[in-house]
Amino acid sequence: MKRHSNAELDRILDNVAARVREEEIEPNVLSATAARVWAQVSAAVESAPPAATETVAPVVRAGAVEHIRNCADFQTLIPSYLSGELSPARALLFEDHTQECIPCRKALKVARTGGVATAVRAARPKAKQFASWQATPAWRWSIAAALILCVGVTALVLVNRFTGGTAVAATINTADGAVYLVSETDSQPLAAGAQLKKGERLRTAKDSAAVVKLADNSLVEMRERSEIYVTENSGGTTIHLERGNVIVQAAKQRERHLYVATPESLVSVTGTIFSVNSGTKGARVSVVEGEVRVKHANREQVLRPGDQTTTSQSIEPVPVRQEIAWSRDAERYAKLLTELTALGKEFDSRVPRPGVRYSTRFLDMAPEGTVLYAALPNLSQTLSESHRIMQERIRQNPALSQWWKENQHGGAHGPELDRVIGQVREFGEYLGEEIVVSAGLNQRGEPGDFLVLGELKNATGFRPYVEQQRAKIAAEGKGAPALIVVDDLATIMAAAATPATAAATVDGKAQGALYVWIREDFFAASPQPEQLRQLSATLSAPGTNRFIGTPFHARIG
Repeated sequence: MKRHSNAELDRILDNVAARVREEEIEPNVLSATAARVWAQVSAAVESAPPAATETVAPVVRAGAVEHIRNCADFQTLIPSYLSGELSPARALLFEDHTQECIPCRKALKVARTGGVATAVRAARPKAKQFASWQATPAWRWSIAAALILCVGVTALVLVNRFTGGTAVAATINTADGAVYLVSETDSQPLAAGAQLKKGERLRTAKDSAAVVKLADNSLVEMRERSEIYVTENSGGTTIHLERGNVIVQAAKQRERHLYVATPESLVSVTGTIFSVNSGTKGARVSVVEGEVRVKHANREQVLRPGDQTTTSQSIEPVPVRQEIAWSRDAERYAKLLTELTALGKEFDSRVPRPGVRYSTRFLDMAPEGTVLYAALPNLSQTLSESHRIMQERIRQNPALSQWWKENQHGGAHGPELDRVIGQVREFGEYLGEEIVVSAGLNQRGEPGDFLVLGELKNATGFRPYVEQQRAKIAAEGKGAPALIVVDDLATIMAAAATPATAAATVDGKAQGALYVWIREDFFAASPQPEQLRQLSATLSAPGTNRFIGTPFHARIG
């Protein structure tokens, strides 16, 4: 075999690289290659054999893993991750995967404690022996496509991990007893005021407790012998409960969520008070206030005040009051739980609810081109009565009153909420049982051309009410659309061009108008007068509405 010197090898590589750079690829070749690569990738995914059965085996060190394909590959990286031998890029991918994958998170936990993990052994295909191949355009562009895909996925992971967060994940508000910052090799005692970065583990010792404040102002109360760490990405903040019991007072989340992850479940909230107890048998989730969503074993449960769920049948349910009895705020939580549970029962017994409806009166009136149709019940009486009962209980009970103030409903939002509920009640008194909203597609292909139809039980008084609201809107001058009551549909198109449509402006810009047509026992409203004109034509000749023959109409009806 002829041996080449280093200089000759360098010259050969330079020549090959130059030919690759200079070669021009025809567009049809590129398109055909891309389609062929995609077909091969799809076929490989579809024909991939299912994961083999799980076998109990010790987690082995696998520094030789070149490609991460599945959970088995991630689990073989665990020893290297724990010893700090992984590259920064692989460590980031590993942490992101174990945050979302419960089996791999379990395997990581077992490895930390020196136990035996359940590793998924996937059959690896034997390496194929290839003869020397020519650097054809198809191969080069296939490799380029694969590199671009890898870079895109990596960038997505990095952006998801590092956007929307801060370096400091939490601060210790109070520490009663021994509280430690723990790692794989040592532990460091902490005191109130200490800050935790993302991923740093906090553990409470026996007969100790702590309250941790997250960056979003949520509070986490830790019981003795509990361990947590906090991560954050663009989707929200996750409290990882490795063991023990915590009570979370979740701050109001806007577009993000707060999560509590255990080895078996994921709890999601946007603002509430709840308890999570995690042990070797599984987890127990209990709710004091608000709504909590618990994901476990590919299903999701919604819990409300007084509700509780477990991730294993071997975990006995306990009264929620008993579950939170260890908290320093146990008495306040118990009172709040009692009042909210009683309030919910009172709503169920005293608040009128609309009956079940099996037909819709306005379906055949929806205009041609309708792509959205929503038939809604008149909930004005339900909302008004619920609000009245709630305000009555708040005035009578200090625990509910305090809860109402803490949720910022008792400040500036309180009078505004009362005003809105009052307007809903007034408007609802004129309406019947059904309100319908339909929409078609506008010129940009987006939902538009809205039409609102509603039954009237007080048609005589509805016209003066609308006129009163029109005068009020004009007096406030806040840029709301002008209300135009249409009496004669023959002149509706002319009315659209009158100066009344520009009555409501903001910085000199017209805000449009809302046309209201009152007819016998129902009303119709739309910002487009053409919608009302089509409705009039449909009422005059019902058989001419081509929406009635569409599949969408048949599916609704």
